[in-house]
Amino acid sequence: MATWNPFIEDLAENFFMCSVCLDKFNEPKQLPCLHRYCNDCLRTVIQASHDGTIECPLCKQPCCIPEDGLDGFKTDFHMKSMLEIIELRESLEKKDLKQCVSCSKDVVCSAYCFKCRDFLCDECYKVHISNKMFTDHQPSTLKLENMTAKNLTMEEIAAMTEDPRCHFHIKEPAKLCCGTCQNEPVCLVCTYSQHKGHDLIDVTHLAKKERTLLNRNLAELSKHKTKLYALPRKFK
Repeated sequence: MATWNPFIEDLAENFFMCSVCLDKFNEPKQLPCLHRYCNDCLRTVIQASHDGTIECPLCKQPCCIPEDGLDGFKTDFHMKSMLEIIELRESLEKKDLKQCVSCSKDVVCSAYCFKCRDFLCDECYKVHISNKMFTDHQPSTLKLENMTAKNLTMEEIAAMTEDPRCHFHIKEPAKLCCGTCQNEPVCLVCTYSQHKGHDLIDVTHLAKKERTLLNRNLAELSKHKTKLYALPRKFK
């Protein structure tokens, strides 16, 4: 852990800090320009608007306020996951008593479930990873002692966080993408409401398709790179 905090401190000033409140992001929302702001900070920006548009405080790019206001802007779940991991890693240093999500006792917990988003005591951890009811939780339940091990990277821990959530129905997993709305992640509830009649694509299928396209483009770029490096030799 000695090398973790300086690393986070170096990143925090720009990457994890909201440029409006100058504090760590809280429920980050993302604008079309991809800059992100705290939920409450963006609400303040919206309330100051008189014409249905706002300017990004950073790049000044204008954008229209969605019909449903603040809720219409996408929640940055990737940033939320990273912040959660950082806060979790930092909390481990304190070794304070924490409430077990299963038995509700205040104890020194020994594990964390990324699906439940909470801590587990040693006894409940054993039940959690062996009970068939929590089969889908098992890959996402991590012993706290392993979270301080050097063989675990931030990316590996981030990969254990829950599936992307719907931008409109936060509690619902986004199993589909809407092709009509630029591949926006949507849940099953959306298929009967905001995205009814739209072109819906399975997330797994879309990811495979996009990965194939990306690899093809990278191969093409590699060819052009080889040609560009060869140009100076032709003019010698």
